[in-house]
Amino acid sequence: SEINVPLSKSEHIRYSVPTIPASAGSISGRVLEHRVELSRMSCLPFHKVRGVPTLPGAWILDQMVVAGLQLCDQPELVTSVTIEDAQFHRFIKQSAQEPNLRVVAETDGDRINVWMTGDLLQACGSVLSKDILFAQATLSFPLNAALSRSTLPALDRLKEPSVAQELADPYCHGARQDVELSGPFDCVRDIVIKQTGRCARFVPS
Repeated sequence: SEINVPLSKSEHIRYSVPTIPASAGSISGRVLEHRVELSRMSCLPFHKVRGVPTLPGAWILDQMVVAGLQLCDQPELVTSVTIEDAQFHRFIKQSAQEPNLRVVAETDGDRINVWMTGDLLQACGSVLSKDILFAQATLSFPLNAALSRSTLPALDRLKEPSVAQELADPYCHGARQDVELSGPFDCVRDIVIKQTGRCARFVPS
């Protein structure tokens, strides 16, 4: 048997008790925790926000998918993933020590809820706040790739004539240029926004 004794906030911080973000509902699915180490990221110096090496959003989503696949019954049959309701709450910046980053994944029927949590650190490495929510999303792994396409807006609709707004990548060509990309990172091209959808082109050299 187990005895659950609630900890005060100070005890929680002192003992570094791992926490799981509250689910959207009363979910009792399987849960796992996937640890993330920034020191293993060789590409981090090439993606900077205001001069500080910072995790790319696409890499965060990739780690969420890695964690979510571990909860799939037949991961070897998965050929696609649908990511919905992705939210990025805070930047994850390089610091003097590991910020205790982890992805928490929880099954919810045929979907998997994922959260990236960790500690908020000062530049020197001291902890400001523990168990901060950095990002979250909902994943689904259809075993048939064609099924996943049926849930998304048809790409052909983008070809229909409508009022289109063309713009350059705001990360690279914005007024402030807060994001600096180099090395393996590049900007997207030919961004087009229409009433029927949005598209862009990325051609890695």
